[in-house]
Amino acid sequence: MEFPGSRPTAAKPRSSAFPLATKPGLAGILPASTVHLTGALALSLYFSFCSLAFAAPTAERTADDTAAATRKSAADEFRAPSLLEKKKDTSFTISDEDVKPAAKVSPEEFKQAFPSIKKAIDQKDFVTAAKILTPLAEGGEKNAQYELANLYFSGQGVPRNLTQSAKWAEAAANQGHSGAQYLMGGFCLLGQGTQSNPERAVRWFRLASDQGHRDAQFSLGMCYMRGEGVEADKPTGLKWLMQAAELGSTAAQTALGDYYAASEPDRAFKYMSSAANAGNAQARFTLGQFYNRGIGCKPDDKKAFAMWKSAADRGNADAQRTVGLAYRDGVGVAADLKLAFEWVKKSAEQGNVKAACDIAQHYIRGVGVAQNNEEAVKWFSKSAKAGDPLAQNSLGALYLEGRGVKQDPEEALKWFKRAGAQGYKIAQENAEMVYKQIRQGNASTFAVDRKGHQGTLKN
Repeated sequence: MEFPGSRPTAAKPRSSAFPLATKPGLAGILPASTVHLTGALALSLYFSFCSLAFAAPTAERTADDTAAATRKSAADEFRAPSLLEKKKDTSFTISDEDVKPAAKVSPEEFKQAFPSIKKAIDQKDFVTAAKILTPLAEGGEKNAQYELANLYFSGQGVPRNLTQSAKWAEAAANQGHSGAQYLMGGFCLLGQGTQSNPERAVRWFRLASDQGHRDAQFSLGMCYMRGEGVEADKPTGLKWLMQAAELGSTAAQTALGDYYAASEPDRAFKYMSSAANAGNAQARFTLGQFYNRGIGCKPDDKKAFAMWKSAADRGNADAQRTVGLAYRDGVGVAADLKLAFEWVKKSAEQGNVKAACDIAQHYIRGVGVAQNNEEAVKWFSKSAKAGDPLAQNSLGALYLEGRGVKQDPEEALKWFKRAGAQGYKIAQENAEMVYKQIRQGNASTFAVDRKGHQGTLKN
């Protein structure tokens, strides 16, 4: 049995059921992968933009973002602030009034305290780490200021306080700490802990980039690509992205892979493969799309599924939904409706809007799970409230029939109108028909025609 408005089944491996990209091609300005003592930046710093190459609705984590599960030891994560020496553009120099007095605590004193800090971090004793770092930071030692900023950002050892985090990050940034400059760029871009100021964000990203900070280079490249805080300049943006990619930024490699997919597929495949091989979950998902579509390679659905599954196992919600669709339609793997339901549900539980609509259809049709109208209403509602027109139309149909919810023609009309406002033709037709019947006073006699996917209504 089909439900009105359900998405078409994948008839062929390279059908529209597997869109090339379901997240922004150039994933975001902040890859959320700054390396510092206390771990990766929190995901709230992940700033997503529309794709330069493909349209997409959701922001999602990359392998750079997987945080504690794959976190390196403190000793491995601590690195010197400067990797490259480059001549700086004076137009991006910090003003004199921003420069703080010379530190009272020397780098040598921080170096001596580092073993105690490392021990505390390794034992997850962040309170002790904060106690050791605070006097060093107050004495002006930039590395301690930076690490304390990260503790305040993550709320480890101290109450989470973005204003305090920005305060210590700026103090370290003004002394030339590249990681702190990158962190300040993120704060200024998002307006977290300080006022939103994209132009100042670009300045901080540039200062950190000039010191070889690859995440800052990626962020700066994205700012130029999108015209965020600076006049859009794709050649300059690509230059910074390529520089970040050469330094091993999987976020930059993924972005470049997406960017070149249409114009230079071989080059795109090379970038995406590099990021995927380094463990980037988003790159693995997109590389699976490349294999599915034959972009820069021969079409191979088994390899596509292997990549999707690898990304899904790492928590990528887009990949989890795609694995579910693959199990549903037997693309690169034997069809299994129960597994299809399980994987799509994992994606829906992470907030994937389309997956929520898919799950609702599983429940309403009893495919891979026991039929349950109430659960269908629950998941259609989640997706509909997030703006999915198919879910809005389907939810309207359920309200009209009173399936899993009290019959309510007015509520049905509301959802049909919302879907129709997005250009969904079936919903527009449904809204018109329901409106006429409500005026005639016999809307309660409506039923949904389940023959196919048309979603038409009848008396």
